[in-house]
Amino acid sequence: MKIIGPAALALLLCWPAVAAEGELCLRLVWAESQALLAPLTPARLAGRSFAKAAAQAIEQSGGRMRLTVSCLERAKIDPAVLRAARGLGPGQVSAPFDLAQGRALVQPTTLAFRLEGKALFDQGQYAQAERLLLKDLDLNPDSALCLHLLGLCRVWAGDHLAAVAYFDQALEVSPRNPAIIGDKASSLLAMGRLAQAAELYDQALALGGDNPILLNNLAWVLANQRKDLARAERMAKRAVELAPDQAALWVTLGEVQAARGRHASAVSSLRRALELNPDERGGAENLAKSLAKLDAAQRRRLAAAEPTPEPTPARQAPAPTPTSAARPPAGRAEAAQTPTGYYLQAGSHPDEAQAQAQLAQWRALGQACLLEQWRGGAGLGPWWRVLLGPLASREAALARAEELRRQGALERWVLLWRP
Repeated sequence: MKIIGPAALALLLCWPAVAAEGELCLRLVWAESQALLAPLTPARLAGRSFAKAAAQAIEQSGGRMRLTVSCLERAKIDPAVLRAARGLGPGQVSAPFDLAQGRALVQPTTLAFRLEGKALFDQGQYAQAERLLLKDLDLNPDSALCLHLLGLCRVWAGDHLAAVAYFDQALEVSPRNPAIIGDKASSLLAMGRLAQAAELYDQALALGGDNPILLNNLAWVLANQRKDLARAERMAKRAVELAPDQAALWVTLGEVQAARGRHASAVSSLRRALELNPDERGGAENLAKSLAKLDAAQRRRLAAAEPTPEPTPARQAPAPTPTSAARPPAGRAEAAQTPTGYYLQAGSHPDEAQAQAQLAQWRALGQACLLEQWRGGAGLGPWWRVLLGPLASREAALARAEELRRQGALERWVLLWRP
């Protein structure tokens, strides 16, 4: 089964504004009268989320209540609001106070739980991330990103039923987000609900365009349903065109071709998968099965016609070791191993495992990327840069950075040129 997932597509969701230093983030509920605030008193809330209860009360108020959530410098906040919020921690709610010819409540909020939870998620610490994200959800119940990440935490815990429930909540907030739809499809697939998964993969592709992970997953589902195998092969071929360095995608293509009885083509695809990753799950096993389906003449023709494998664009070269290459000069990465072009540095890590985890997330999004090892100087060990690219020009790199910034996928970056 060559389903890639859960794809780290949560990066596609837009992040809300993060408070700058010196700013205060507040949720302010204003009402024309004290009576309208009655459902938000501690006794009436009875442990329910203040944010959810406020949103419901405002919806039912007929325009007589308003909600504001923002991060501002203290000098720009009404003194009455500041006085009411004084001494309150994130999630605590003030007593009612007079404001603008009405009554108000204020709740300090924060994105710290979400940011810390996202960082732990990126490091693969899903249980710890989930605890922080649940705290964020209590403060920000309408965050599609938080709900999506919680769903992915449940996926990694093997609880696909709970994951689907989180994905459904996220889709109520962001109903046309292909990342959430695709991850919901993967959970349904893991639960054996192939028909529903196929329908959602189709929806995600219609909304998000060609994505190699979604194409791969839908191709696999169609092949295992034995439905429209010709379309499944077209999609699997498109997936490897978009991400030719992903061994798992070549295995899917080989499996689809084998399902169509095209075992010679399957052998070629599966050999390519094993060239990229000799340990790729299902590669050797499926290759042996397809080879066994060929007669002696087919095997001879395949051996005679087998081409030299073409180089993969931007494929990561192995990091040098003391026995295979000289140590790179201090402060400069392995320039000879990095293809020429402009790159966006998306991260830099002293831990290779963390760098590999971030790299896998970008590849799951279909983004060309690679790792580059470098040394900062005397006394410093190796670090690993995560580079997005190569891109053909400085202008193209800056345009891509802006696109990723708007998507919420790339908050900080460094533009690099590799000759």
